[in-house]
Amino acid sequence: MEGGDISPEVFVNLKTQFQILKSNLQASRPSGISDEDYKPIQTLINSTEELVTTLGSYDQEVLNKTKAEHLEVITKAIIGMPDMNPLIKAALLQPNPDFSAFLANNAPKVLETLNNIQVEDSQYTPLNQPLPEVPSDDSPEFTAPDLHTEDEVSKATDRTNKERSDAVSFASDLSINLETPESVNKPESRDNFLSGVAQASVNIATSPTLFSQQTISGILNDDTFKKLDNISRLDPEKAAVAKAQLKDALLSQFNVASTTASGSLQGSFWKVTGLGEVTFDTEARAEGGVFRMDRSVVPLVTTAASKYYNGSVSAMIVDRGRKLPTMERNQVQSAGFNFNSERVAYNKVLKQSEILKFYPKMLKKLGMDTAAIEAALIKPVSVPEADAQMGTEAKPYPILWSDNTDTDEKMFANLNDGDYFIGPDGNTYVKGQQ
Repeated sequence: MEGGDISPEVFVNLKTQFQILKSNLQASRPSGISDEDYKPIQTLINSTEELVTTLGSYDQEVLNKTKAEHLEVITKAIIGMPDMNPLIKAALLQPNPDFSAFLANNAPKVLETLNNIQVEDSQYTPLNQPLPEVPSDDSPEFTAPDLHTEDEVSKATDRTNKERSDAVSFASDLSINLETPESVNKPESRDNFLSGVAQASVNIATSPTLFSQQTISGILNDDTFKKLDNISRLDPEKAAVAKAQLKDALLSQFNVASTTASGSLQGSFWKVTGLGEVTFDTEARAEGGVFRMDRSVVPLVTTAASKYYNGSVSAMIVDRGRKLPTMERNQVQSAGFNFNSERVAYNKVLKQSEILKFYPKMLKKLGMDTAAIEAALIKPVSVPEADAQMGTEAKPYPILWSDNTDTDEKMFANLNDGDYFIGPDGNTYVKGQQ
């Protein structure tokens, strides 16, 4: 081609081949060769690279038109080299000048990420058109179809759980956490961070399964919020979109977690009876469960709760019935009611609620009003103080009389002389005076 023109395509192919050759040479350098002995080869590599760079400067504007599609070819070539040291792959794939310091501190994690990721899962194409309005704390919540291209939503939805997890790890390790609050002042670093936020968000938002809270915390850490604050001053609209993407991801995960929590209550005798309230269903427990209980347990348990826990069977279980005198406690347990096992079931319900608290906590940091979400979360059952008025004329014991004479006699025997109580006919009586 002496004396002729060199097309941009030919030159980009030349650069691609050179990068592959350069990577292979660096990866195959024997460990025992000193820098001095390797210097002639390194000088040749550097000189060749300078020559290629000089050739490329003749028409930068034309080259830019074909750069994007050929960069993908280079990326695929680098990632696809099985014998190349993954750390060298990372350095070639990541043009960020701060990458070497990040790599030194995170080498094992970067190695794992690069070994797992597929090329298609490492790329993200942002929206070309602006949103109808800039997301704000007062505006309606945007969802994945509004915040990402249709193609990105479709690709994320079609990924397997493993592919989705790899894509999130790549975005977290090599974009979100690679940048610092200071580096996002530079446009290229800012774009890298925002691309990582978008890539992680779309994969989390479309996931039908829960990501670990550790993974999400690794994305939404204190540094991430500092970076978002800095970007808010430099480019408020892009920062608002990034926050909206993260909110969408968190709300999606909250819905998955809520569904999981609801499923765990299906086989439980603890029922959600109001906004954030959970109570124990004594009637259902008497009818079902692995270990059947005697029907007499219902009036025994209910009456004991009325006497010592202001009528709350739930509070009595949470307290493991510690206020009950030994005789009454033995009567309840002899009928098949186990305070400890029912308390274990309650702990499982409470644990699910604790898991759910993670999401409004993170959403609040992103500026979202989470009052409605927090109000719906299950709250711990409180154990009331003993009511000194119980058993008096003002508050007679509301005994749940049964059709079982033996059970009724046990409950009556548990009253002290002088205690006021409600009789089977609904009238108030005093033990020892009827």
